[in-house]
Amino acid sequence: MNLLKQLFIFFILFGISSVFSQNSSIDLNFSNVDSLYTVNEYEKGFQLLNKIKSENHDHLTKKHKILLLVDYSKRDIYNKNYSDALVKLLKAQKLNLFDSTKYQNIYNSTFAELFYELGAIDLSITYFKKYIKNEQDPFNLYLAHNRIGTLYLKLSKTKEALNEFETQYRISKNFTNKVSHPSALNNIALVYYKEKNYEKALELFKEVSLATAKLDNEKNFHSLVQGNIGRTLYWMGNYKEALPFLKKLKKLKRWIELLLSISIK
Repeated sequence: MNLLKQLFIFFILFGISSVFSQNSSIDLNFSNVDSLYTVNEYEKGFQLLNKIKSENHDHLTKKHKILLLVDYSKRDIYNKNYSDALVKLLKAQKLNLFDSTKYQNIYNSTFAELFYELGAIDLSITYFKKYIKNEQDPFNLYLAHNRIGTLYLKLSKTKEALNEFETQYRISKNFTNKVSHPSALNNIALVYYKEKNYEKALELFKEVSLATAKLDNEKNFHSLVQGNIGRTLYWMGNYKEALPFLKKLKKLKRWIELLLSISIK
């Protein structure tokens, strides 16, 4: 009897561990899809999604089914098939209808990106705020506040943008990487630039420039900040001082040199 009981417990535990192992494998594959999407390898990501669906058809949890729909919709957004993306996102939302707070962040940020692509910026902001409400990860919050601030800046709502970027800046103080902090500060400077408070913008851009000058992996970002300094100096009327910084903007170099040569004369 004891032997039978032990065998029964063994098979129960074995079954649980097998399911857990399978779910872990599926989760890893979804993580790999996200990694592929991050570098715009959407076709490879799509192929992996098809593989997940075909190999695990009878073992997908509700969460996995929602992830499938959302990841398929991300590919649709990338390919500008917006109506198809919307249909998939609505299906994902419907799957989560009776447990809405548990999985809604899987699709909220993607709804936000879709509405941005459709030009509905206010609605995009609404969905990003829904995302923030239920998100706990500091880096995801950092990115979301950055996105919302950028959208507010597009709408010329500088007060709201500043609030988002300042929140992003506060969050960045908890990170060990050396670029998150100056990146958030650069965003704050852009708000002051937008408001034509060039003195304050210049002060912050210079602070960002100092912070990024020695970061070997952030040379492009440093050049961008140098360009921001140049543009700010230009609008302040400091043309000669602006010229060396504006040369960092390679795409505008010839136009800027011509414009400044006229302005200096």
